[in-house]
Amino acid sequence: QFSSVAMLLTITLLSGKDVVLEADAAWTINELKQRAQIELGVGLGKLMTLSGVVLPKKQPIHRSGLQDGDTLTATVRPDAVQLMASTESFCVVRSDGSAVSWGNPLTGGDCSAV
Repeated sequence: QFSSVAMLLTITLLSGKDVVLEADAAWTINELKQRAQIELGVGLGKLMTLSGVVLPKKQPIHRSGLQDGDTLTATVRPDAVQLMASTESFCVVRSDGSAVSWGNPLTGGDCSAV
């Protein structure tokens, strides 16, 4: 029978943004992903090891081969991006929270001050 153990795992995005979570080894990969989504503030897709192995979401952490201190890479769901527009400018808010805008700077086409 498995005895639950807490471990520290780092979840990182390709943008470099990351979070360190104290995870219960009995959690599933999906539970880990849900907690990382809350902390990172973005919708996540898959969790992968640094060697590129995609972790099955229903698999318990203790059966995944992860060790205390490991780092995982998370993909961001494509639907985690917002597009906004006015009549003369556009802005995309990326899933990592950064923004890119274009168009007339007087109507929102310049986000350099943000």
